[in-house]
Amino acid sequence: MVSSSTVRAGLGALEVEALEHRYAPSTASFVNGLYVDLLHRQPQPAEMATWSSALNNGTSRAQVAQAIVSSPEHQNLVIQNDYLTLLGRPPSPAEIPTWSSQLQAGISEQQVKAAILASDEFFSRVGNTTTAWLNGVYQNVLGRAVDPTGAAAWNAALQAGLSRQTIATDIMNSNEGTADQVVDAYRTLLRRTPDPVGLATWQAALQQGMTTEQLTVAIATSPEFESVGPPPALLR
Repeated sequence: MVSSSTVRAGLGALEVEALEHRYAPSTASFVNGLYVDLLHRQPQPAEMATWSSALNNGTSRAQVAQAIVSSPEHQNLVIQNDYLTLLGRPPSPAEIPTWSSQLQAGISEQQVKAAILASDEFFSRVGNTTTAWLNGVYQNVLGRAVDPTGAAAWNAALQAGLSRQTIATDIMNSNEGTADQVVDAYRTLLRRTPDPVGLATWQAALQQGMTTEQLTVAIATSPEFESVGPPPALLR
């Protein structure tokens, strides 16, 4: 049975799903899981030794997870994935450091994605019209075509002066958009979909200002995270 616990993420107290305690946490399995799921590789022996020593000397698991999530290596993977998915090409050598410096300065991964979705390059790539652009945003953010009601509302907002970046952000922060973010995080880190209570709670947190990075750290520091093991591709 899944119970509930109180999690604080700078957004007030939230009653959230308590992710299952399946076995006693292991420092090595925790560090390995972070590297596999967030950096898509195994940690080097020196990296494992460094993080294990830090954890054994009082560094919290949340601090370790946050350090890896905010590392240039992870941020570069996010940037590369956004370019390949949204623009159909890898970022140029100049584009990676530009976005990396902004991420290091404090903008979120979602802000990077919204900016790319709002770019003239993405606009041109998906059809060079506002309706085609909206459909492209919906396909990439929600996994479906824009519906007639949504197309009419967002077209009107664009004509009234709302920026493409604001609209892309609003779509990502919608109930449907935040649900997809939570489901993606659970599937990536826990290899399962969230239960209805967990889904609704994390959606609310995202809509109140929690970033996807903070969501990742919260799930990655749960006891359940270590129990799921690496994805099948890394077991071959």
